[in-house]
Amino acid sequence: MLLQQGAGRLYLAPARSPEPNDLTSPWHTSWTYLGETKGGVEFVSNDSIGTQYVMESYAPIGMDRGDNVTTVAFSLASVTAKNLAVATAGVASGGGTNLSTFSPGALQTFWALGWESDEGTERWVYRKCFPTGDLSIVRSKSDSAVIPVLFTVFADYTGQPLWTTITEDE
Repeated sequence: MLLQQGAGRLYLAPARSPEPNDLTSPWHTSWTYLGETKGGVEFVSNDSIGTQYVMESYAPIGMDRGDNVTTVAFSLASVTAKNLAVATAGVASGGGTNLSTFSPGALQTFWALGWESDEGTERWVYRKCFPTGDLSIVRSKSDSAVIPVLFTVFADYTGQPLWTTITEDE
């Protein structure tokens, strides 16, 4: 049995970037390492299923597939202008020194997200994502500040599925 557990690396690229099709090829140069997370990465795909009834039966006779909402959630461990921009569709810019600035924006830039297990046994690619979560950064003396990020995965109308997973077989 192949147990899938443990940490991995999170990548970000513009939507529709070339994506890996195996477990060994390097990620295309358009993909950049996003950074460490606190608590890992959570992938959620939620289908709503409706049931069909008729007057002659108490039990459902069929189903209707409704909406699908897929999200990717994580908390970036580094509070940087670049990470704030990723989390909010904002703009980060360097000042030519060791400083960067962040401006919340109304950019509608779609991203692709990629995740690869440290063992090299899994790769996940979400093809068209946009940050849709709330920004809430807690500052306290008992814990490190993090940037919570929630991406919603959107259809890109190219005929490809919303996301794909490549795994190693037993």
